[in-house]
Amino acid sequence: MNWFRQNRLLGALLIAFGICTVIMLILLYWTGSKLATARGEFDKATAERARLETLDPFPNDANYHKLKDYIANYHVMLDKFKAELKKEMIPETPLAPNEFQSRLRQATVATLNRARANNIKLPDNFRLGFDEFATALPRTAVAPLLGQELSQVQMLINILLDARIDGVTSFHRMPLTEEKEPKAAPTATPAPVRAGRRGGPTQKAASPETGGLASRVFE
Repeated sequence: MNWFRQNRLLGALLIAFGICTVIMLILLYWTGSKLATARGEFDKATAERARLETLDPFPNDANYHKLKDYIANYHVMLDKFKAELKKEMIPETPLAPNEFQSRLRQATVATLNRARANNIKLPDNFRLGFDEFATALPRTAVAPLLGQELSQVQMLINILLDARIDGVTSFHRMPLTEEKEPKAAPTATPAPVRAGRRGGPTQKAASPETGGLASRVFE
């Protein structure tokens, strides 16, 4: 005790060194425990990998039959869902091109009036995505399909307008495959026929005068 009082600086250094040694030992113990845990997890993962590599990758018969049952049930549920979805679809009705254009005008006016009543802003010149048919008639074969799609689009827009949204900034419709004009089969143009051999003079048909002259010479 007297020595510590006489050498306070050295004693303080010894105490600090002892504290640092204890802290270092604690850190070494903590690091060693973490290393042991990591090594154990690594050995476990290595053993699991070795076990998986030795397994047969193909399913057994029981699991294969279960998978077939799951797929069959999935197809049944999918067909049932398709049937229910088809019931909710708007049916396709015969429609002439001019009737479709008239329905498009009526649907556009009704949509604009509903949007104005609900104070909802629509894009300028809004025609429910059928802009190209505002002034042009569709083909007769595609008019019923366009009428069916027009009813579906109008129903969708009415749902949005009744929900009192802030506005519709843009609305685009993907054209139907049937809307594209069928391409005409290309007609093969006959190649010009050129008489005579390659590199040789072109033979011309003999005129009546030359034909008569040749006959007189040979006579």
